[in-house]
Amino acid sequence: MLPEPFAIGLLGFVLLYAAAQVALAARLARVPPDVAGLPDAELPPVAVLVAARDEAAKLPCCLAALAALDYPPDRLTILIADDGSTDATPELLAAFAVGHPNRRILLISEQLGRAVGKGNALAHLIAATDAELLACCDADIAVPSTWARALVAEAARTGAALVVGTTLIAGEGGLASAQRLDWLRALATLRVATALGRPFTGMGNNQLLRRSAYYATGGYEALPFSVTEDFQVFQELTRRGYRTTHLLDAAVLAWSAPAASWAELVRQRRRWLRGLLTGLTPRLAVAAAAEALVLPALLALAGGGWWHWALLGWGAKVAAPAALLRVARQRLGLPPIGIGEVLRQEAYLLSLAVVLPLATLWPGKVRWKGREL
Repeated sequence: MLPEPFAIGLLGFVLLYAAAQVALAARLARVPPDVAGLPDAELPPVAVLVAARDEAAKLPCCLAALAALDYPPDRLTILIADDGSTDATPELLAAFAVGHPNRRILLISEQLGRAVGKGNALAHLIAATDAELLACCDADIAVPSTWARALVAEAARTGAALVVGTTLIAGEGGLASAQRLDWLRALATLRVATALGRPFTGMGNNQLLRRSAYYATGGYEALPFSVTEDFQVFQELTRRGYRTTHLLDAAVLAWSAPAASWAELVRQRRRWLRGLLTGLTPRLAVAAAAEALVLPALLALAGGGWWHWALLGWGAKVAAPAALLRVARQRLGLPPIGIGEVLRQEAYLLSLAVVLPLATLWPGKVRWKGREL
């Protein structure tokens, strides 16, 4: 049996974690609605940028959403990079651009400076436009028709160099549902952090970037390589005193395809964690440690003979994030979250807590879109 002082410490840590989640929920409930509109006459030119590589299965949804954007056509340019695709992506992009002068396809065949992978494709896209406002999404993302208008309005309202939207995971099944709740809680936390003036990341699959601020960092062609290029640019902007804001609003709510299997999910999270470790800040380190250790703390309590305390801590650990999820989903106009979804996510989080540390530390390069990075 665990010594009682140690067991009390473990329970205290879990309850402190739960209290932090409740505090986040209470703070999010006090954040005013995000989106304010701009009349058409005040909307500036905006370029939508998409980097695509072997996305034929997911690209049609993205292209249909971009075609439906509610933005004056004479001030909207859509630039998509075909980054060496070997599937039907080139044909889909060519059909999308036919008959639309404001839609352009770039074929990526060379490297700009130090830029690699997706960063290289984005560097080419940014160099191909003189628009100051750059709305970026991934090729597996479906954005709402209000997306560009809402991001631009937020940039105009705040003067921010980086405006982060809201992205959730679409799809049916337990794994997709668990990913959706995972993303929802992370983005709710990011919205609170931004309200407190302490944003901690960008999100390259759904964001608006000021071109002048991007080039002030040197751009991907000058920055050191990172497997998480959006996090790297966010950090560079922050170091130079540029502002980042985040919208948690249905007007910028985009839907992403889920990681379809556990193997794909672990590869995705391994890439993210590798990138995070290269730019880890004390605040992020504390948050990441708390997330990683709360479930092991409960297991240690249970295994150490303190079952009643473990059950108490687990109940608090489940209920507190559920409160944050409730506020976030109400803000986005999403349906209620069932208890079954919450319990499945607990199993999902436990699995990640066991697997991800090993996967992150496992030697070898990260694979992304068939490339080793």
